[in-house]
Amino acid sequence: EVKASLEKLHGIPVFEQRLCRDFHELKDESFLHDGCELQLLRSVVNDAEWLEQCIKANKELVREAAMREVSVLAYAAEALRADQDFALDLVSGHGFALRYFSADVRANRE
Repeated sequence: EVKASLEKLHGIPVFEQRLCRDFHELKDESFLHDGCELQLLRSVVNDAEWLEQCIKANKELVREAAMREVSVLAYAAEALRADQDFALDLVSGHGFALRYFSADVRANRE
């Protein structure tokens, strides 16, 4: 929401925005408290790099690729490799997929 608002106000595309608090970059899913002070950095990336990041984070594309060759999970976005539901979905069809997920996901016995 914050990045979308900044894009409307300043015209900086969401994918070029890096929000920081106390000089530490925040993740997109970070929670913000009212009145907290943020720094906005603009990171201009080339189109190929941006496209690569989008592909790595796309659940459906990664799922389809992993069903054909499970080792592609090693190249998936970190957020996907930490996603418990995504892991359960893939591991149910391909047991070896678990090795490519985060330690937290592998440790969860649900």
